[in-house]
Amino acid sequence: FLNSEKLVSNNPWGSLQAQMVLGVPMSEAIFQLPQVQHLLASEENYDLVITCPFLAMESFMGFSSKFKAHTISVYANSPVPLHGYYSGDPPKYTYIPNLRFPYTNEMTLLERLENTLFGLYETVWSEMFYIPQQEALMHKYFTGLEHPPLSAMLRNISFYMYDITQTHSFIMPQLPNHIYIGGMTTIKHTSLPEQVG
Repeated sequence: FLNSEKLVSNNPWGSLQAQMVLGVPMSEAIFQLPQVQHLLASEENYDLVITCPFLAMESFMGFSSKFKAHTISVYANSPVPLHGYYSGDPPKYTYIPNLRFPYTNEMTLLERLENTLFGLYETVWSEMFYIPQQEALMHKYFTGLEHPPLSAMLRNISFYMYDITQTHSFIMPQLPNHIYIGGMTTIKHTSLPEQVG
């Protein structure tokens, strides 16, 4: 079906293409899980939805609409340009490297150009092709609900948390609702297992 190794192979353009091609089938598979089906049928009320809506999970924003709850985005890496695009943060393509590239914050002119073109491509492709596919999936599983457009729901995320420390990223200006929470999901161990020690 798809040779993802060939698509990615340390190629930022290929990794983006892989995410775009695999995103909808991955979301569809997750919607089929019994736990998710149970949540879809649930009549419970929640005040908050915590999700990762920019990693092939955009259609899960339907839970925010279903539960009429605020959304918090948790992302296990550095901020990506789409976070800024949907949260109203001006693009930083010319001076902050996209995490898909091996560039530092001291990019050459050509690196800045490629980084900018990639950021624009990712944004346009996402808005014109990928998000509409995820929106169709959202409407398929969240039937009988009035939803705003998915892109509007993504623009309405209340808070962004990045599960890395600032030391793993470049210093960059961020909006007040974007914070680093490095290590929040890390499992704490007090000692090494006997097999390792």
